[in-house]
Parts: sequence; C-alpha cells; structure tokens
Amino acid sequence: TSREMNTTTPGPSQRHGSSQSQQNLGASAASSSSPASIIDPAAFELYTRLKKIAKDYNLESKLQIPQLVIVGETSVGKSMLVQYFLRFPCSFSQAKVATRCPVAYRLRYNPRLNDGEIKIIEPVGLTPQKLADHLADYMKQIENTDGFRLEPHTIELESNAYSDFEILDIPGLVGGERDERHRKAVERITEAYVRNRNFMIVQLREAHQPLVNANGMLTIYRLCTSVPAEYNRDLPPRPDYLDHTVTIQTKFNIFMSENTNAKDVNNLIDAMKIEYGGKTYFTNMIFDGYTMSDHLYDENVKYIADLPELEKEKVNEWIEKLNQPAHAQPSRFEFFNQQNRPLIGIDIVRTKIQELWIKAIYSALPDLNVAIHEQLVNARQRYNAALKQLEQQNPKTVKTDYTNYINDFHSVFTSYINMKSETDIPFSYSKCSKTYADIECEYEQWKRRILHTWRAYLSYKDMKQLFTDREEYGDMLNTLDCPLAGARHFHRLEQVFKAMIYTFKPRQLTRGEIETAESHIAYSISTGENLEKATRELVRSLIRDTFLIGICWLTQMYIFLCDMLQNDVTKYLLFTANQYPQLRNHFRFLHCVELSYHKTVRTGVRESLQLIKLARNASTSYITHDLTINIKKLAYSIPTEIKHKELDGLNRRMTMSMNDHIVQVNNQTTGADIFERISPAKIQSYLYASESYLTADRNPQTANHHDHGQRVILEMYSAVRGQLIQIIIAAFNTSLLIKLHEFDTIRPDINSLYGRLMGMSDQQIVRMANVKFDEIRKELDKIEAEIIDLENVRFYIDKAMKQSISGGNISAAASDNLQHDSEEENNARKQQLRKKRKHIEKELGKLRTIDHETNAIEEQHDESNGSDDEEMEDYVSQLIRSRSKIEANQLLANIYKEEDSQDMEAAFLKGDSLDADKHVPKAQRHLALVADRTTYDAVDLPQTPLSSAPLPFPFPAPQSVSPQFSSITTTMPSAFDHSHQPSSVQGTAAPLPRSDTYLDSL
Repeated sequence: TSREMNTTTPGPSQRHGSSQSQQNLGASAASSSSPASIIDPAAFELYTRLKKIAKDYNLESKLQIPQLVIVGETSVGKSMLVQYFLRFPCSFSQAKVATRCPVAYRLRYNPRLNDGEIKIIEPVGLTPQKLADHLADYMKQIENTDGFRLEPHTIELESNAYSDFEILDIPGLVGGERDERHRKAVERITEAYVRNRNFMIVQLREAHQPLVNANGMLTIYRLCTSVPAEYNRDLPPRPDYLDHTVTIQTKFNIFMSENTNAKDVNNLIDAMKIEYGGKTYFTNMIFDGYTMSDHLYDENVKYIADLPELEKEKVNEWIEKLNQPAHAQPSRFEFFNQQNRPLIGIDIVRTKIQELWIKAIYSALPDLNVAIHEQLVNARQRYNAALKQLEQQNPKTVKTDYTNYINDFHSVFTSYINMKSETDIPFSYSKCSKTYADIECEYEQWKRRILHTWRAYLSYKDMKQLFTDREEYGDMLNTLDCPLAGARHFHRLEQVFKAMIYTFKPRQLTRGEIETAESHIAYSISTGENLEKATRELVRSLIRDTFLIGICWLTQMYIFLCDMLQNDVTKYLLFTANQYPQLRNHFRFLHCVELSYHKTVRTGVRESLQLIKLARNASTSYITHDLTINIKKLAYSIPTEIKHKELDGLNRRMTMSMNDHIVQVNNQTTGADIFERISPAKIQSYLYASESYLTADRNPQTANHHDHGQRVILEMYSAVRGQLIQIIIAAFNTSLLIKLHEFDTIRPDINSLYGRLMGMSDQQIVRMANVKFDEIRKELDKIEAEIIDLENVRFYIDKAMKQSISGGNISAAASDNLQHDSEEENNARKQQLRKKRKHIEKELGKLRTIDHETNAIEEQHDESNGSDDEEMEDYVSQLIRSRSKIEANQLLANIYKEEDSQDMEAAFLKGDSLDADKHVPKAQRHLALVADRTTYDAVDLPQTPLSSAPLPFPFPAPQSVSPQFSSITTTMPSAFDHSHQPSSVQGTAAPLPRSDTYLDSL
C-alpha cells in the first residue's frame, strides 16, 4: 500500500480541445488510481498513546486530542463512507435498527497480515462477517435499556491495506422524525461532539440536494453556534466550526444523472464550494442500483474494492458527455471545469478527511507537549512525595518529625496569637482578621457548641440596633465591626461580655418577693421584717440571674476562640508551610497533639472557673452593708497623679467653695477637681462599720421600707456586679490567656506528649504512625507507570514535531526503530526511578515483618506502666491504640463532649442549673405535677405546662439569633431606658461535638 500522498495538477477552466480534455481526464484518473495515505504509523501511534493515557490517568479535559466525527442526516451515506474505510460491509441499517450510540472505528496498519485479511482486535473474538450483526445487537440492547448513549462503542481492526486512522460515526440526524424524544436524543449527542473543539467535523450531505433544502447542515450550524447551547448549557459555542470541517457531498451519481449541461454543473459546484468555504468534495457510493443486502459478503467486499475504479470510469464518461457539445465549431457551450475534477472521488474524499485530522494533530502538538510536561512535573512531585513518605516510615525519622512538629506548633502558635512579624505573611492581617459578626457566625456552626439560654445575651444584630447612642456606648459599634486577629479577639470578647452585663436590667422586685425573702425565725423569736436577710437573698438571686449562664457562654466563647487559633496553625503546618505534608494522614499523632493543646486550654479554663466560682459565692453569700461605702472610700483614697480623661468632664450645675470662697469660676467643675479636694478616709473608717444602711422604720402593713430596700439592693447588686466582672476577666487573663501568650515557654515533662514520644520504642512509633508499606508501594508503582507512559508520549511528540518541520512521513521500518528506542528508554527510566526506592525499601524491610498483634499486646503493656492513672494519659493511650481515623475522631469527640459539659458547670454553686434561664427549667417540673397528698404512687401530669404564676420576665418570639435554632428566644431592649429584657439562646439538644479541625476534611 502506497504511504505517500499523490497530488493532481488541475486543468484550465476555459474551453479545451478533445485531446487536452482526454489528457486531463487521464491525469484525473491517475490521481485516483490507487489509495493514498498521508498518515504515518508514528503519528497514529502518538494518537493512540495520547488517547490511552488520557483515559488511564483521567486527563481527558487536560489533553486536547484532535479526533474526527462524521455527522449528517440519516441515509446520507455515512455507513457507506465508513465501509469504504473498513473495506468490507458492516452496515446494519437493513435490519431496521437505528444507531443508538457513537461508534469509534480504529484502523491499524499491520504489514504482517496477508492481503485481504482483516482482523478485529476489539471486541475480542469477532470476525468482519459478524460485525454488522454485532452492531445491530448492541444497538438493540441500548434501545431496550437506555434508549441512547453518549459514550462511543469502539471497534478496533487491523489490515495491511489500512492507513492508521480513527473516525467516530454518530447517529444520523432525524429532522423529520415524529418522535420528538428520538429527534432530541440524537441532537443532544450531536451537540456534545460538534461543540467540542477536540473534534474535527466531517459533515455529509447529498450532492443533488439544493442548498436551500440542506436541513442537516442547518441543524449542525444551529447546534454549533446557538447561545446558550440547546441541550447542554455548559458547552461553549463554536462559531468557527467551519474552519475545522470538511463537507462531503454524497450520492454524486444522482447529481450526474440530473445535470447534463457543463455550465450548470460548473455553477452548481462553484456555489457549493463557496457555501462550504472551498472545503467540499464529492463521491459516488453506489452505482446501477446495487443493494448489498441482495449479495453475499464476498461479493460486497469485491464491490467496495472495485468502487474507486468504477467511480472513475463513470465520472469520466459523464464529463465526456458534458464536453461533447463544446467540441462543435463554433460552440456556445462550456467545457466542464477541470479544476473541479480533483474534488470528485472516494479516494480523494478519504485523503481529504485524513488530511483534516493530521493537520489538527500537528497543530495541537505544541499545546499537547506543554500539557504532558506539566503532568510529568506533577507526577514526579507526587512520586518524590511518595518516596519521602516511604522513607519517613522509618520510626526514627517519624519520631524526629513528631517532635519537630510539636516544637513548631508551639512556636508558630505563640507568634500567631501575638501577631508577630515573623508570621505576618502566612497569617496576614487582611486574610486572618475577622469581625465580631464573623466570630458569631462561626461559633454558631461550631461542632462543640453546647446550646444554652442566657437572659442577658445579645446577638450581633441586637447590639447593632441597641448601641447606636455613642454618648452611652461610645465606639462599641466600631469595635464589633473592626476586623481583628490573634489574641485581640479575646479583648473584644471581654468588651462584648461587659456590654451585655451592664446593659442587662435586672427584674423589678415585687412586694411579695421582698416579704417572702424577709421571713426568718431565729431562736424561736420572730425577727419581724428582716430586711437585712431579704437584701442578702435578693442580691444573690439577681447576681445569679445576670452571671450564671453568662459565665457558661463566656467559657464556651473562650474555648471556641482557642480552638479556632489552633485550627489555623494546624492547617498552616500541614498544608501551607510544606514542612509536614507527610504527617497529614498520621491521625493518631495529630489527634494527640490536639488533645495536648486541649489539656493546656482546659487547665486554664478550669482554674479560671474555680476562682470565679469562689468569688461569686463569697461576694453574694456574705454581703456586708458597708460594701458600697467602702468602694466609694477606696475611690477617694486613690492618688490622683494618674490623669483620667473620664474625670475631666465639666459639670455646669456644680460649684466648689472652700472657707465660703468659690474656688471654681464660671460654674464649671470637673470630677478631677472633686477628687483632688476630698481628703482620703481615715483608717478607722475601714475598721468599723457604718451606723446603718437600712431604715429602721418598717411597717408590715404598708411595707414603707420596701422602696428604700429596693434602692439598697440595686446599689449592692451594682457593686457586686462590677467587682465580679473584673474578677471574671482577670481570672481568664491570668489562668488562660497569659499561658497562651507564652505557649512556647511551656516545658514538656515525662507525662506530656513530647515526653511520651521520647520514651516510645520503634515498634510503638510504627503503630502510632499507622505505617502502610504496601499502600505506599502500590502508589509508587502506579506513579512509576504514569511517568513512563508520559515520557513515552513526550518522546513521540518530539519526533512528530521534528517530522512536521522537516516534512515527509516516517517509514514503517523507521517507526519500528522508534518503538524499539522508546522501549529502551523506558527500561532506563525504570532503573533510574527505582534506584533510590530499592535503597529505602532495603532499610525498611525488617520492619514489615513486625507482627501487629504482638505489638498491640506490648503496646498495651507499655502504656499501663504507671501512666494510665491519669485521665488525660489514658485518653492519649486510647488514641494511640485506635484502629482507624473514624474511631479516633469519635474518641476525641466523646472527650470534648464530656469535658465541655463538665466545664459548662464548673463554676456552678449549689442549686445552679444550666437551664436556669429557660422558660420552664427542669428544676420546676415538680410544680406541674398533681398528686394525692396521702400517696405519691399515682401522679397525673397536667395537660398544659405550668402557667398559673407568670415568670418575672417575658420570653417573646425569636428575633436575633440564627434561624436554624427554632427554640431561640430574644427580646430586644428599649433604647430609651438603655437596658434590655432577658434574651436567650436556647436548644433542646446539642449536636454531637466532634474534633473541629482539618481532620474532618482529610
């Protein structure tokens, strides 16, 4: 088979004599006398290798590999064109079966086969005689199941008469189909291919069909250019599709029979050339009414083989008839335009189709080369990472990585929370800073959040509506909206907490409540109206209302912010710093690091809450009536050297005088003036209590002393509230935040994670690291094969690019040499890739024989030597022994769930409850029960909840909290009294807390 492209010199278009006409006809005939191929084996080998690696390594979207697709209406001759490429009949249209999916015909040149021998490689076991039946059965199967399929069915064949080539035949367009679903299904398939820029288009139409009736061509135009696409809106338009298209005019024999005037023929062919950009060609498929279904297989094979010669004979005869009128002298008739003769013929059509594809292949080589290079770089990086991972399975290396990670975690965390310049690139202020609204939103999504109700709670939305009075609240709105990072989040949290406390207005005390609190009998003698006792009880109650659940909320917020900062540092070390990517799957170790950090945070939180608990108990259990006067005395006794701007405010309604002389002029006095001129209290005033602070005039009938008592209670409440706020903030700052600011100075001891790691054996480190040699080896094998395949393809691309520059095709022998050279290079690459790998595997070989069960027993024995008495140590042991990431995640989640619940109640006093601020606390449920006074065996629950005695504060409908919590209730405060009614964040059940870290996404 000739493997060089034949060329034809077109003849002139003006009138020619008979001899010249016959000469041109002979040249035209010679130009089509034998099949010609412009596709060499090396180019097709490159194509098939590109297709294989695109499929094997999921690179279809990255590798833009040119392909050919045949489109057109049904019965336009697509099957006959395919049969000419295959050189045997394979059409199943006579079986009345429609094409239901694209069919990819992959033809390979095999010089080792005998003449006329055709071998089907895929599907296996199929013969050419049975291909039509196979396709018909395959299409019927699709019709009975899916209806239509977009994925092609591949047929691979070999012959010594083939040119290496692949073409895709898709179902024919059916514009006149009554079944709209059928028509749209075919158009959907066609659209998917013709809008894909990887596909060169071979569109077929009947040559005798008028241009205005070319409905198939119009449909293809519409499917290529409509915006948006009619079926798949994600497909971009392809307005230049004709630049990548050849148009084949079939059934030229009908055209010849209908046109006998040379001038008309020339005009019609010229019009079709103009319509399709000069890239249109003509062919005859069947002559003399030949029907393949009426003949034997061998007869059809012979007919297909003889068709080119038969076609040349018929076309030449037709042209001779066209030219006969022009031979007469003088003549008014034109000769057939000989420049159009090279456009006619099945061999010419085949050549032009192949030429379209090979041109696209060579045009795509530079981009394909770049894409292959990029994928090679990526594959080598993955290979090196896998090699490093294999090398790091050495327990000594793993232990070093673990200890370095712990040290770096402490160092980076300290720099981050202090916002030092050493870390201002990875933790850029512009990227890390968050407003309070951001913090509140993330907190509401926090998996460790425990839902609760706090009557003094204000959401971000509440505060934005309430804190509009700058004279009252200052720049609090700016504080909320100011983006902050690092430890400054804690400072803003303190401001928000104080704003909620100071804004909250305690409940209005009623006469009944005060009288109830006054009752007291001591030593069998009634004390009467014991206002002193009522003061103590009610101050304690009001302080509990204000602070009890508020301390719980503040505790959760501190833990949340600590968790957020830890999460940021962990993600940086594992994913950004590129120092520890090998540790991303070491879930046992990473969970232990997280647990160690949690232990540090929790220790600080527990110490803070213990101090807060004692302070709240002391400041409300024993309330001296001199509390407020002592605070005032202390204020006057503080030296005035430090100038506070708060005391510089003018009071125009106050003047000062000394010895009857006005000291301050213009009726303007500042707070600083007052403090400077008030003498500090004598020491004796601190030693003895004042005479009285509650009125002695107490009439049980009129309760005249209640107004005075309420003012005293409110004054003492305000004093205790101020003291408690300062103690709470100081407790968290002292016990928690200072430790976080100096996190890198914490020295490990033998019971710390660092100390445990240093004491672990190699076998224990291997178990903790979850070493998986086989998985890493499989990954290395997979990447090695990918690198070899990519290098091989790049080798062929390089040869093809050089060939496109020099011109000419590579012979079959040269192609075999190329393949041999490629295999030699493959072997060399494999040896080079595996050199370092073999060395690493040799070092680690002995570790692979360690028995897992034996080490599990040894590990359990080692872990129980004196350390499991500590609860946290036991948690670490359980994490190390966990068998999977899911088990470790669940264990850590259970730890958080248990300990966070304990921390929520760590500052509780006797009688306190987490649901104290709910509408109906659990502690009040017994009040709703109805029981016989003589027996409690039978108890009837009421139909409605307890509601006869309204609570002293209302709980209106939710307004300001996230809508995902349906039981949230909020009451917006009045802007006029600068206070708010109780607001709550409530839920019936909290979601199961889990480790809120990067591990959930691994």
